[in-house]
Amino acid sequence: MITIPYTPDLWKNSYTGKEKTIYKPLINAFLIANHKVGKATPCYLDSGASVNLSPAEYALVFLGFSEKSLKRSGSPLDLQGIGGITKTAYGHRCDLHSSDFRLENIMVYFLEGHKQPLLGRLDFMDKFKQIVFNEDKKCIEIIR
Repeated sequence: MITIPYTPDLWKNSYTGKEKTIYKPLINAFLIANHKVGKATPCYLDSGASVNLSPAEYALVFLGFSEKSLKRSGSPLDLQGIGGITKTAYGHRCDLHSSDFRLENIMVYFLEGHKQPLLGRLDFMDKFKQIVFNEDKKCIEIIR
């Protein structure tokens, strides 16, 4: 079993000003595509995300894509976010590495203006036998 501790973060309620420590299910990982290795980045493990989603800027800066090649050779996918706004992301086959595991040839969608990478159900969660968000122990437990 792989155990990844949650990441503590200070959260502030914008209306009351109250602060509270919350614990985030983040996995440090990097992508490999186009024979280029990206930078390790904290990615949210998001059980509500259907797909893996990363900022387009990551692909441009670290993976050797241009804006044109990201769209031209990518698989388009319309995503609807908060407020019903639809944006098009572009999927590319990548390898994903963390210190605890490696996944090869998974689909990652790159979206312009997106900030925090998400690891979702397709091509991440479905690659493991079991994933537990253990709130008591404040960790993610993954069984291959």
